[in-house]
Amino acid sequence: MNTDLIKSLSRRILIIAILLAHMGFQQVQSVKAVSPTDGDWSGTTSRGYPMSFTVSSSGSHWSNFKLKTYFVATTCYNVSSTLEITVPGPGNISNGTFGGTSATFSFTGQFNSATTASGTYAFTNHIIVISLPFPPYACSYYLNESGTWTASIVQGPGAFSKLSPGNGASNQSTSPTLNWGASAGATSYEYCYDTTNDNACTNWTNNGTSTSKTLSGLNSGTTYYWQVRANNAGGTTYANGSSTAYWSFTTVSTVSISGNAGAEGVTLSYTDGTAKSATSQADGSYALTVSGGWSGTVTPTHTCYTFNPTSRTYSNVTTNQTAQNYTATFKPSSGCANINVTIGGNSMGNYGVPPGEEKRLNYPVSDGPVIVNSTNAMDIVSAIRLQSMVSGNLYSF
Repeated sequence: MNTDLIKSLSRRILIIAILLAHMGFQQVQSVKAVSPTDGDWSGTTSRGYPMSFTVSSSGSHWSNFKLKTYFVATTCYNVSSTLEITVPGPGNISNGTFGGTSATFSFTGQFNSATTASGTYAFTNHIIVISLPFPPYACSYYLNESGTWTASIVQGPGAFSKLSPGNGASNQSTSPTLNWGASAGATSYEYCYDTTNDNACTNWTNNGTSTSKTLSGLNSGTTYYWQVRANNAGGTTYANGSSTAYWSFTTVSTVSISGNAGAEGVTLSYTDGTAKSATSQADGSYALTVSGGWSGTVTPTHTCYTFNPTSRTYSNVTTNQTAQNYTATFKPSSGCANINVTIGGNSMGNYGVPPGEEKRLNYPVSDGPVIVNSTNAMDIVSAIRLQSMVSGNLYSF
């Protein structure tokens, strides 16, 4: 056989063998279907307008495919506007793809991952009736347009926790401030509190985007249970990882404010939910009760006196306040009689008595003489009555 022919055949056989061997080791990549995450998806078109849809049933169904676009009606006096179309569905998602077709609009979609997707859309002779301010008053425009879109799932708000009052906190103000951390992606927060320890609440209140809320009007000595949740289009996230992760706090019991007003019959006014007052005793002493955590002002008043200080202001009172004293100074211009009473040489106190009024005072002493004197020369009428306890009975003389 011809040697050159043998060599030529050998080369051809070798080339074929190499090609066959190469083809024998070639791998074919398989396409794995993606299972999309349930929830609301949103994105934009290639024209920069929004689109959205919903995935449900463990990634097997789509619904409410919505897409907006912009057009210029060249056959209707170049009127421009936007058009939004919604395909309610629902439809199936098969092997990571979905779509919908009608006579004038169609779309396709492909899930690239569990949280991302892309696709196409097309308007085909989609009629748009445009109103005109002049005859013929209406014009029909047929929209023909195609484009692409990309979307991703709207993730629910991120994890976050309540901050204060701490769980189980005691002696809290009746006007406490609830504080919690920020939740990534949250568009609003809601808070809820009540006095029932059942890990549930019904009176949820929107707090906007603020991460704190000051309450008011809580009852003293009461335990409250509270929870917060964050919201966005992707869902709701509860603080501390669970809808039942309620925290509790207990408000402080009532507290007292006491001292000496500097005179008898002084009215000490304050507001604790409603307007309230207390009156000083014969020796000038007074005591009033406020809700735990109370904040406000106590103001002493009397026709015959001025006071120093003119008032006292308090903030978040959680313990009894003692020695809250005032100095009363007789006011000559008041027209009051400034009366001093002494018994057995001992002063029983000074009293301001406005014109036309009377004052009845009792002193548990057995002594004399009794002297009632107007120190500012105002005319007064005084009377003295003796009382004695005999065999458990009180007798007056």
